[in-house]
Amino acid sequence: METYNITVKCKTEEERDIVLATLDEGIANYQAETLIEQGIVRYRPDSNVYFSKNEEQHWSEKKTVII
Repeated sequence: METYNITVKCKTEEERDIVLATLDEGIANYQAETLIEQGIVRYRPDSNVYFSKNEEQHWSEKKTVII
């Protein structure tokens, strides 16, 4: 079974807490803005979202940027 790991690189602990709250509770913040609207999750040209497969157990498995 393949697994996929998603990494979101946050700039601050506050951003990290918002991402975790969104995953736990399905909310981004009190204004209900998405993580993209808040600028926490970014795609193109300076993406901060990456994925890798199978727990990176093999040396050739590297994080891939999501664009």
